[in-house]
Amino acid sequence: MSANPIFALDIGTRNVIGIVARPDGDRLSILAIAMQEHEERAMRDGQIHDIPKVVRAVRHVKLELERQLGSPLTQVAIAAAGRALQTHRARAKQDVGLENTIDKERLRTLELKAIQDAVGSLRGDDNHCVGYSIVHYYLDGQPITNLEGQRGKQIEVELIATFLPRVVTDSLVAVCHQSGLEVQNLTLEPIAAINAAVPPNMRALNLALIDIGAGTSDIALTQSGTVIAYAMVPQAGDSLTEAIAEAYLLDFIEAERVKHALAGDGAVTFTDVLGLDHTFAAEAIRQHVRPTLEILIKQIAEQIVALNGKAPSAAILIGGGSLFPAIGPMLANALGLPENRVAVRGTEMIKRLDSVPELLAGPMGVTPVGIALAALEAPGFRFLTIYLDNKVINLEDWGHTKVVDALIGAGYNLDELAPKVAKTISLTINGEPKPFPGSPGAHTRILLNGQPTTADAALNDGARITVLRPIPGEEDAPLRVSDIVDLRPVPVVINGLAMDFPPLVKVNGTSIMGDRQLTDGDSLQIDRSVKALMVQAGLTEMPTATLRYWVDGEPREYPLRQIRIAIDGKEGTLETEIRGGETVEASQQLFPHPTVGEVLPPGTNAIALRLNDRPLAVPNPALEIHMDGEAVAVDTPIKDGAQIRRQLGRRMTVADILPLIQDELDGDEGDELLITVDGKFADTSTAITATSLIEVLTDEEGEPDDDEAGATRRARAD
Repeated sequence: MSANPIFALDIGTRNVIGIVARPDGDRLSILAIAMQEHEERAMRDGQIHDIPKVVRAVRHVKLELERQLGSPLTQVAIAAAGRALQTHRARAKQDVGLENTIDKERLRTLELKAIQDAVGSLRGDDNHCVGYSIVHYYLDGQPITNLEGQRGKQIEVELIATFLPRVVTDSLVAVCHQSGLEVQNLTLEPIAAINAAVPPNMRALNLALIDIGAGTSDIALTQSGTVIAYAMVPQAGDSLTEAIAEAYLLDFIEAERVKHALAGDGAVTFTDVLGLDHTFAAEAIRQHVRPTLEILIKQIAEQIVALNGKAPSAAILIGGGSLFPAIGPMLANALGLPENRVAVRGTEMIKRLDSVPELLAGPMGVTPVGIALAALEAPGFRFLTIYLDNKVINLEDWGHTKVVDALIGAGYNLDELAPKVAKTISLTINGEPKPFPGSPGAHTRILLNGQPTTADAALNDGARITVLRPIPGEEDAPLRVSDIVDLRPVPVVINGLAMDFPPLVKVNGTSIMGDRQLTDGDSLQIDRSVKALMVQAGLTEMPTATLRYWVDGEPREYPLRQIRIAIDGKEGTLETEIRGGETVEASQQLFPHPTVGEVLPPGTNAIALRLNDRPLAVPNPALEIHMDGEAVAVDTPIKDGAQIRRQLGRRMTVADILPLIQDELDGDEGDELLITVDGKFADTSTAITATSLIEVLTDEEGEPDDDEAGATRRARAD
C-alpha cells in the first residue's frame, strides 16, 4: 500500500470536515484535521445547491490542513450522500490458470467487470457508480472469504453496486476542481461509514448502521459476513431544525443553535425573527420537535425492515443527527428492540485508528475516517475531468477510459457521428432488383489534445477532445445509365459487314440513344445479344416460321424456317452475348412440310412380333390416320394447325398378320406354326391389338406333338 498521506473530505449538508491521514499497513494515523460550516444553506438533503459557497468552505478546510502540514494538497477522496440512491447486485466470472496466483490486480479487474454489468442494467439512465461492496467471492464455485493469494480454475464475485444521479456526483467533482483538487477516489457515504464502523469480523451479525446527518439518513445492513443492502431516507437533522424554526419563528441558523442546546436539560434562550427574546425549557422544545422526530424514526425503521425482511439484531447510530436526545430509544421502540440494542457510536469504535484527535471524536467523525479507509482500500472510483468541445465532463475512471466513454458521457448519439449516406436508388435491371447506395459523406474526425485520434484512444485527466461532425453525402447523388452499363460500342462483323455495336438499352420500356439520368424505381433492359446486333445491322427480314399441329390432342411444333447463327465458326444462338471482336454469320434455313408418317412417334403404325425367337415388326393393317376428320395416307403433308388422330378401323385377328409374314415363312412350307398372343397359345381367330405381343414359332422350335400339344391350337400358313 502507498505510504502517501490520504486527504479525505466529508462534504456534508451542514459542515465540511477534512482529515489527512498516513497509512501504516491497514491502519491510519491522523496527521491533520479541519472543519468548516457552510455559509447559510449551501447544501440541502446532501445535494449541493450553491457551488461557490461550498467551494469557499472546502477551500477554507484545504488551506487550514495545508497550514498544519506545511505542504500543498492536490488530490482528495470524497463521498456522496445517498440521495436518489440506486443499488444493483451483479456477478462476474473469470477463468484463471491453476499456475497463476490470484493477486489484487486480477481481483480489481473481476470486480470492475461485475460493476460494468450493473452499469449496463442502467443504460439510458444518467447515473454514476459511486461505490460497491463485496457480497461473496467464489473459487471454483465454492464461497471463500478472500481470493487474494489463492489458486484455482475459475473465480467469481457477487457485489452490490451503488449509483447516484450524475447531478450529485458532478457537483461534488466540480467543487473539488474549483478548489484546486483532483478527485482521487469517490465512494458512497454509507459504504465509507460501514467500512469504518462495522469491520468484516462484525458482519456475521445482522446489524443496521444508520448515519443520520443533516440532510439524509443513510442506511447499511450486514448479515452472514457481508453487506446485504444500502438505502437512504431523505430526512435527517435539518428536518428537526426546520420544525424548531417553524414552531418558534426562528431563522435556520438560530434554530440550528437551539437544536444543539437541547442536549441538556436546562433552559434555552433565543431571539426570534421579530427581535423578541424567549426562554423555554429544553424538554418543552423537544416536545414541539417530537412529532417530526417520530416521522423520521418511523421512516428509518420502515426502510430497515423493508430491506432486511425483519428487525435487525442491533442498530448502530452515527452522524451528527444521532446526538439528538432520545433518538436511540425511539428507534429501538420502532424496531421492537431492547434499548441496549440501539447505540450511538463514534470514532472510538474504529480499531484501525492509532489515535483519535478531540475534534474527530464522536459520531460525526466516523464518515471522514471511513472515506480515508475507502481510499486506502480503493473500492471507490477515481474521476477524470475531460474537456469535450469546451464542455466539462466528469467520468469514472475504470482504468481504461476511452474517448468513446467521454462521447457517451456528453450525451452524443454515436449513430449521429457516422457519415450520412445519400439516399439509395433502387433499380430493376433485366428483371432483377438492384439497390445503388448514394455517395457517403466524410467521416467524423476526433481530435485529442489537438491531434487526430480514434474513439478507442485512452484518456487521461484533463484531456481535451474536439469532435468535427461528419459531412453528409449528397442527398440526390446523380445516377446515369453509363454508371450501370458501358455504352461504348464494340467492333463486330456480321455477314461480312464491319460495324460498331452499342448495347440496346431500354428505360421503362422505351429505347434510348446515348446516356441519361436515372431516378428511383426505373427499370432497365440491357441487350447485347446477337438478336439486338441483327436489329442494328438491319437484318430484320429474316423471320422464323413454325408449323403448329396436334397429334391425338397434344400440341406439336415443327420448324419450317429458322435462323442459323455461327460465331467465329461455331454454332451460336440469337441470345448469345456479343462482347466485341466476333465474326457473326446469320442465315436462314428452310424446311419442307413434314408428312403424317414423319411426325408420328416411331413404331406407331407397326405390330411387334417374334418369329423363331427374333423380333419382327410388320405394318398394322387395321390402323387408320385422320387429319382434320378425314382419313389420310402416311405420306400426306401436314397442314398448319392440323388435328391428327390415330384409330383402329376394325377388329384385328391373328389371321390379319399371317399374310404380312409370309415372306418370313418361305422355305418352311409344311412346317406347323405355333402362335402365342401375350404369352398365350392362339389360333387365327384370336383378337389382337396394336400393342399385343405376338410370337410365331415353327414346329421344330415348339413343343413335341403329344396329347397336350395336340390339344393346343395350331394354324398352318395358307
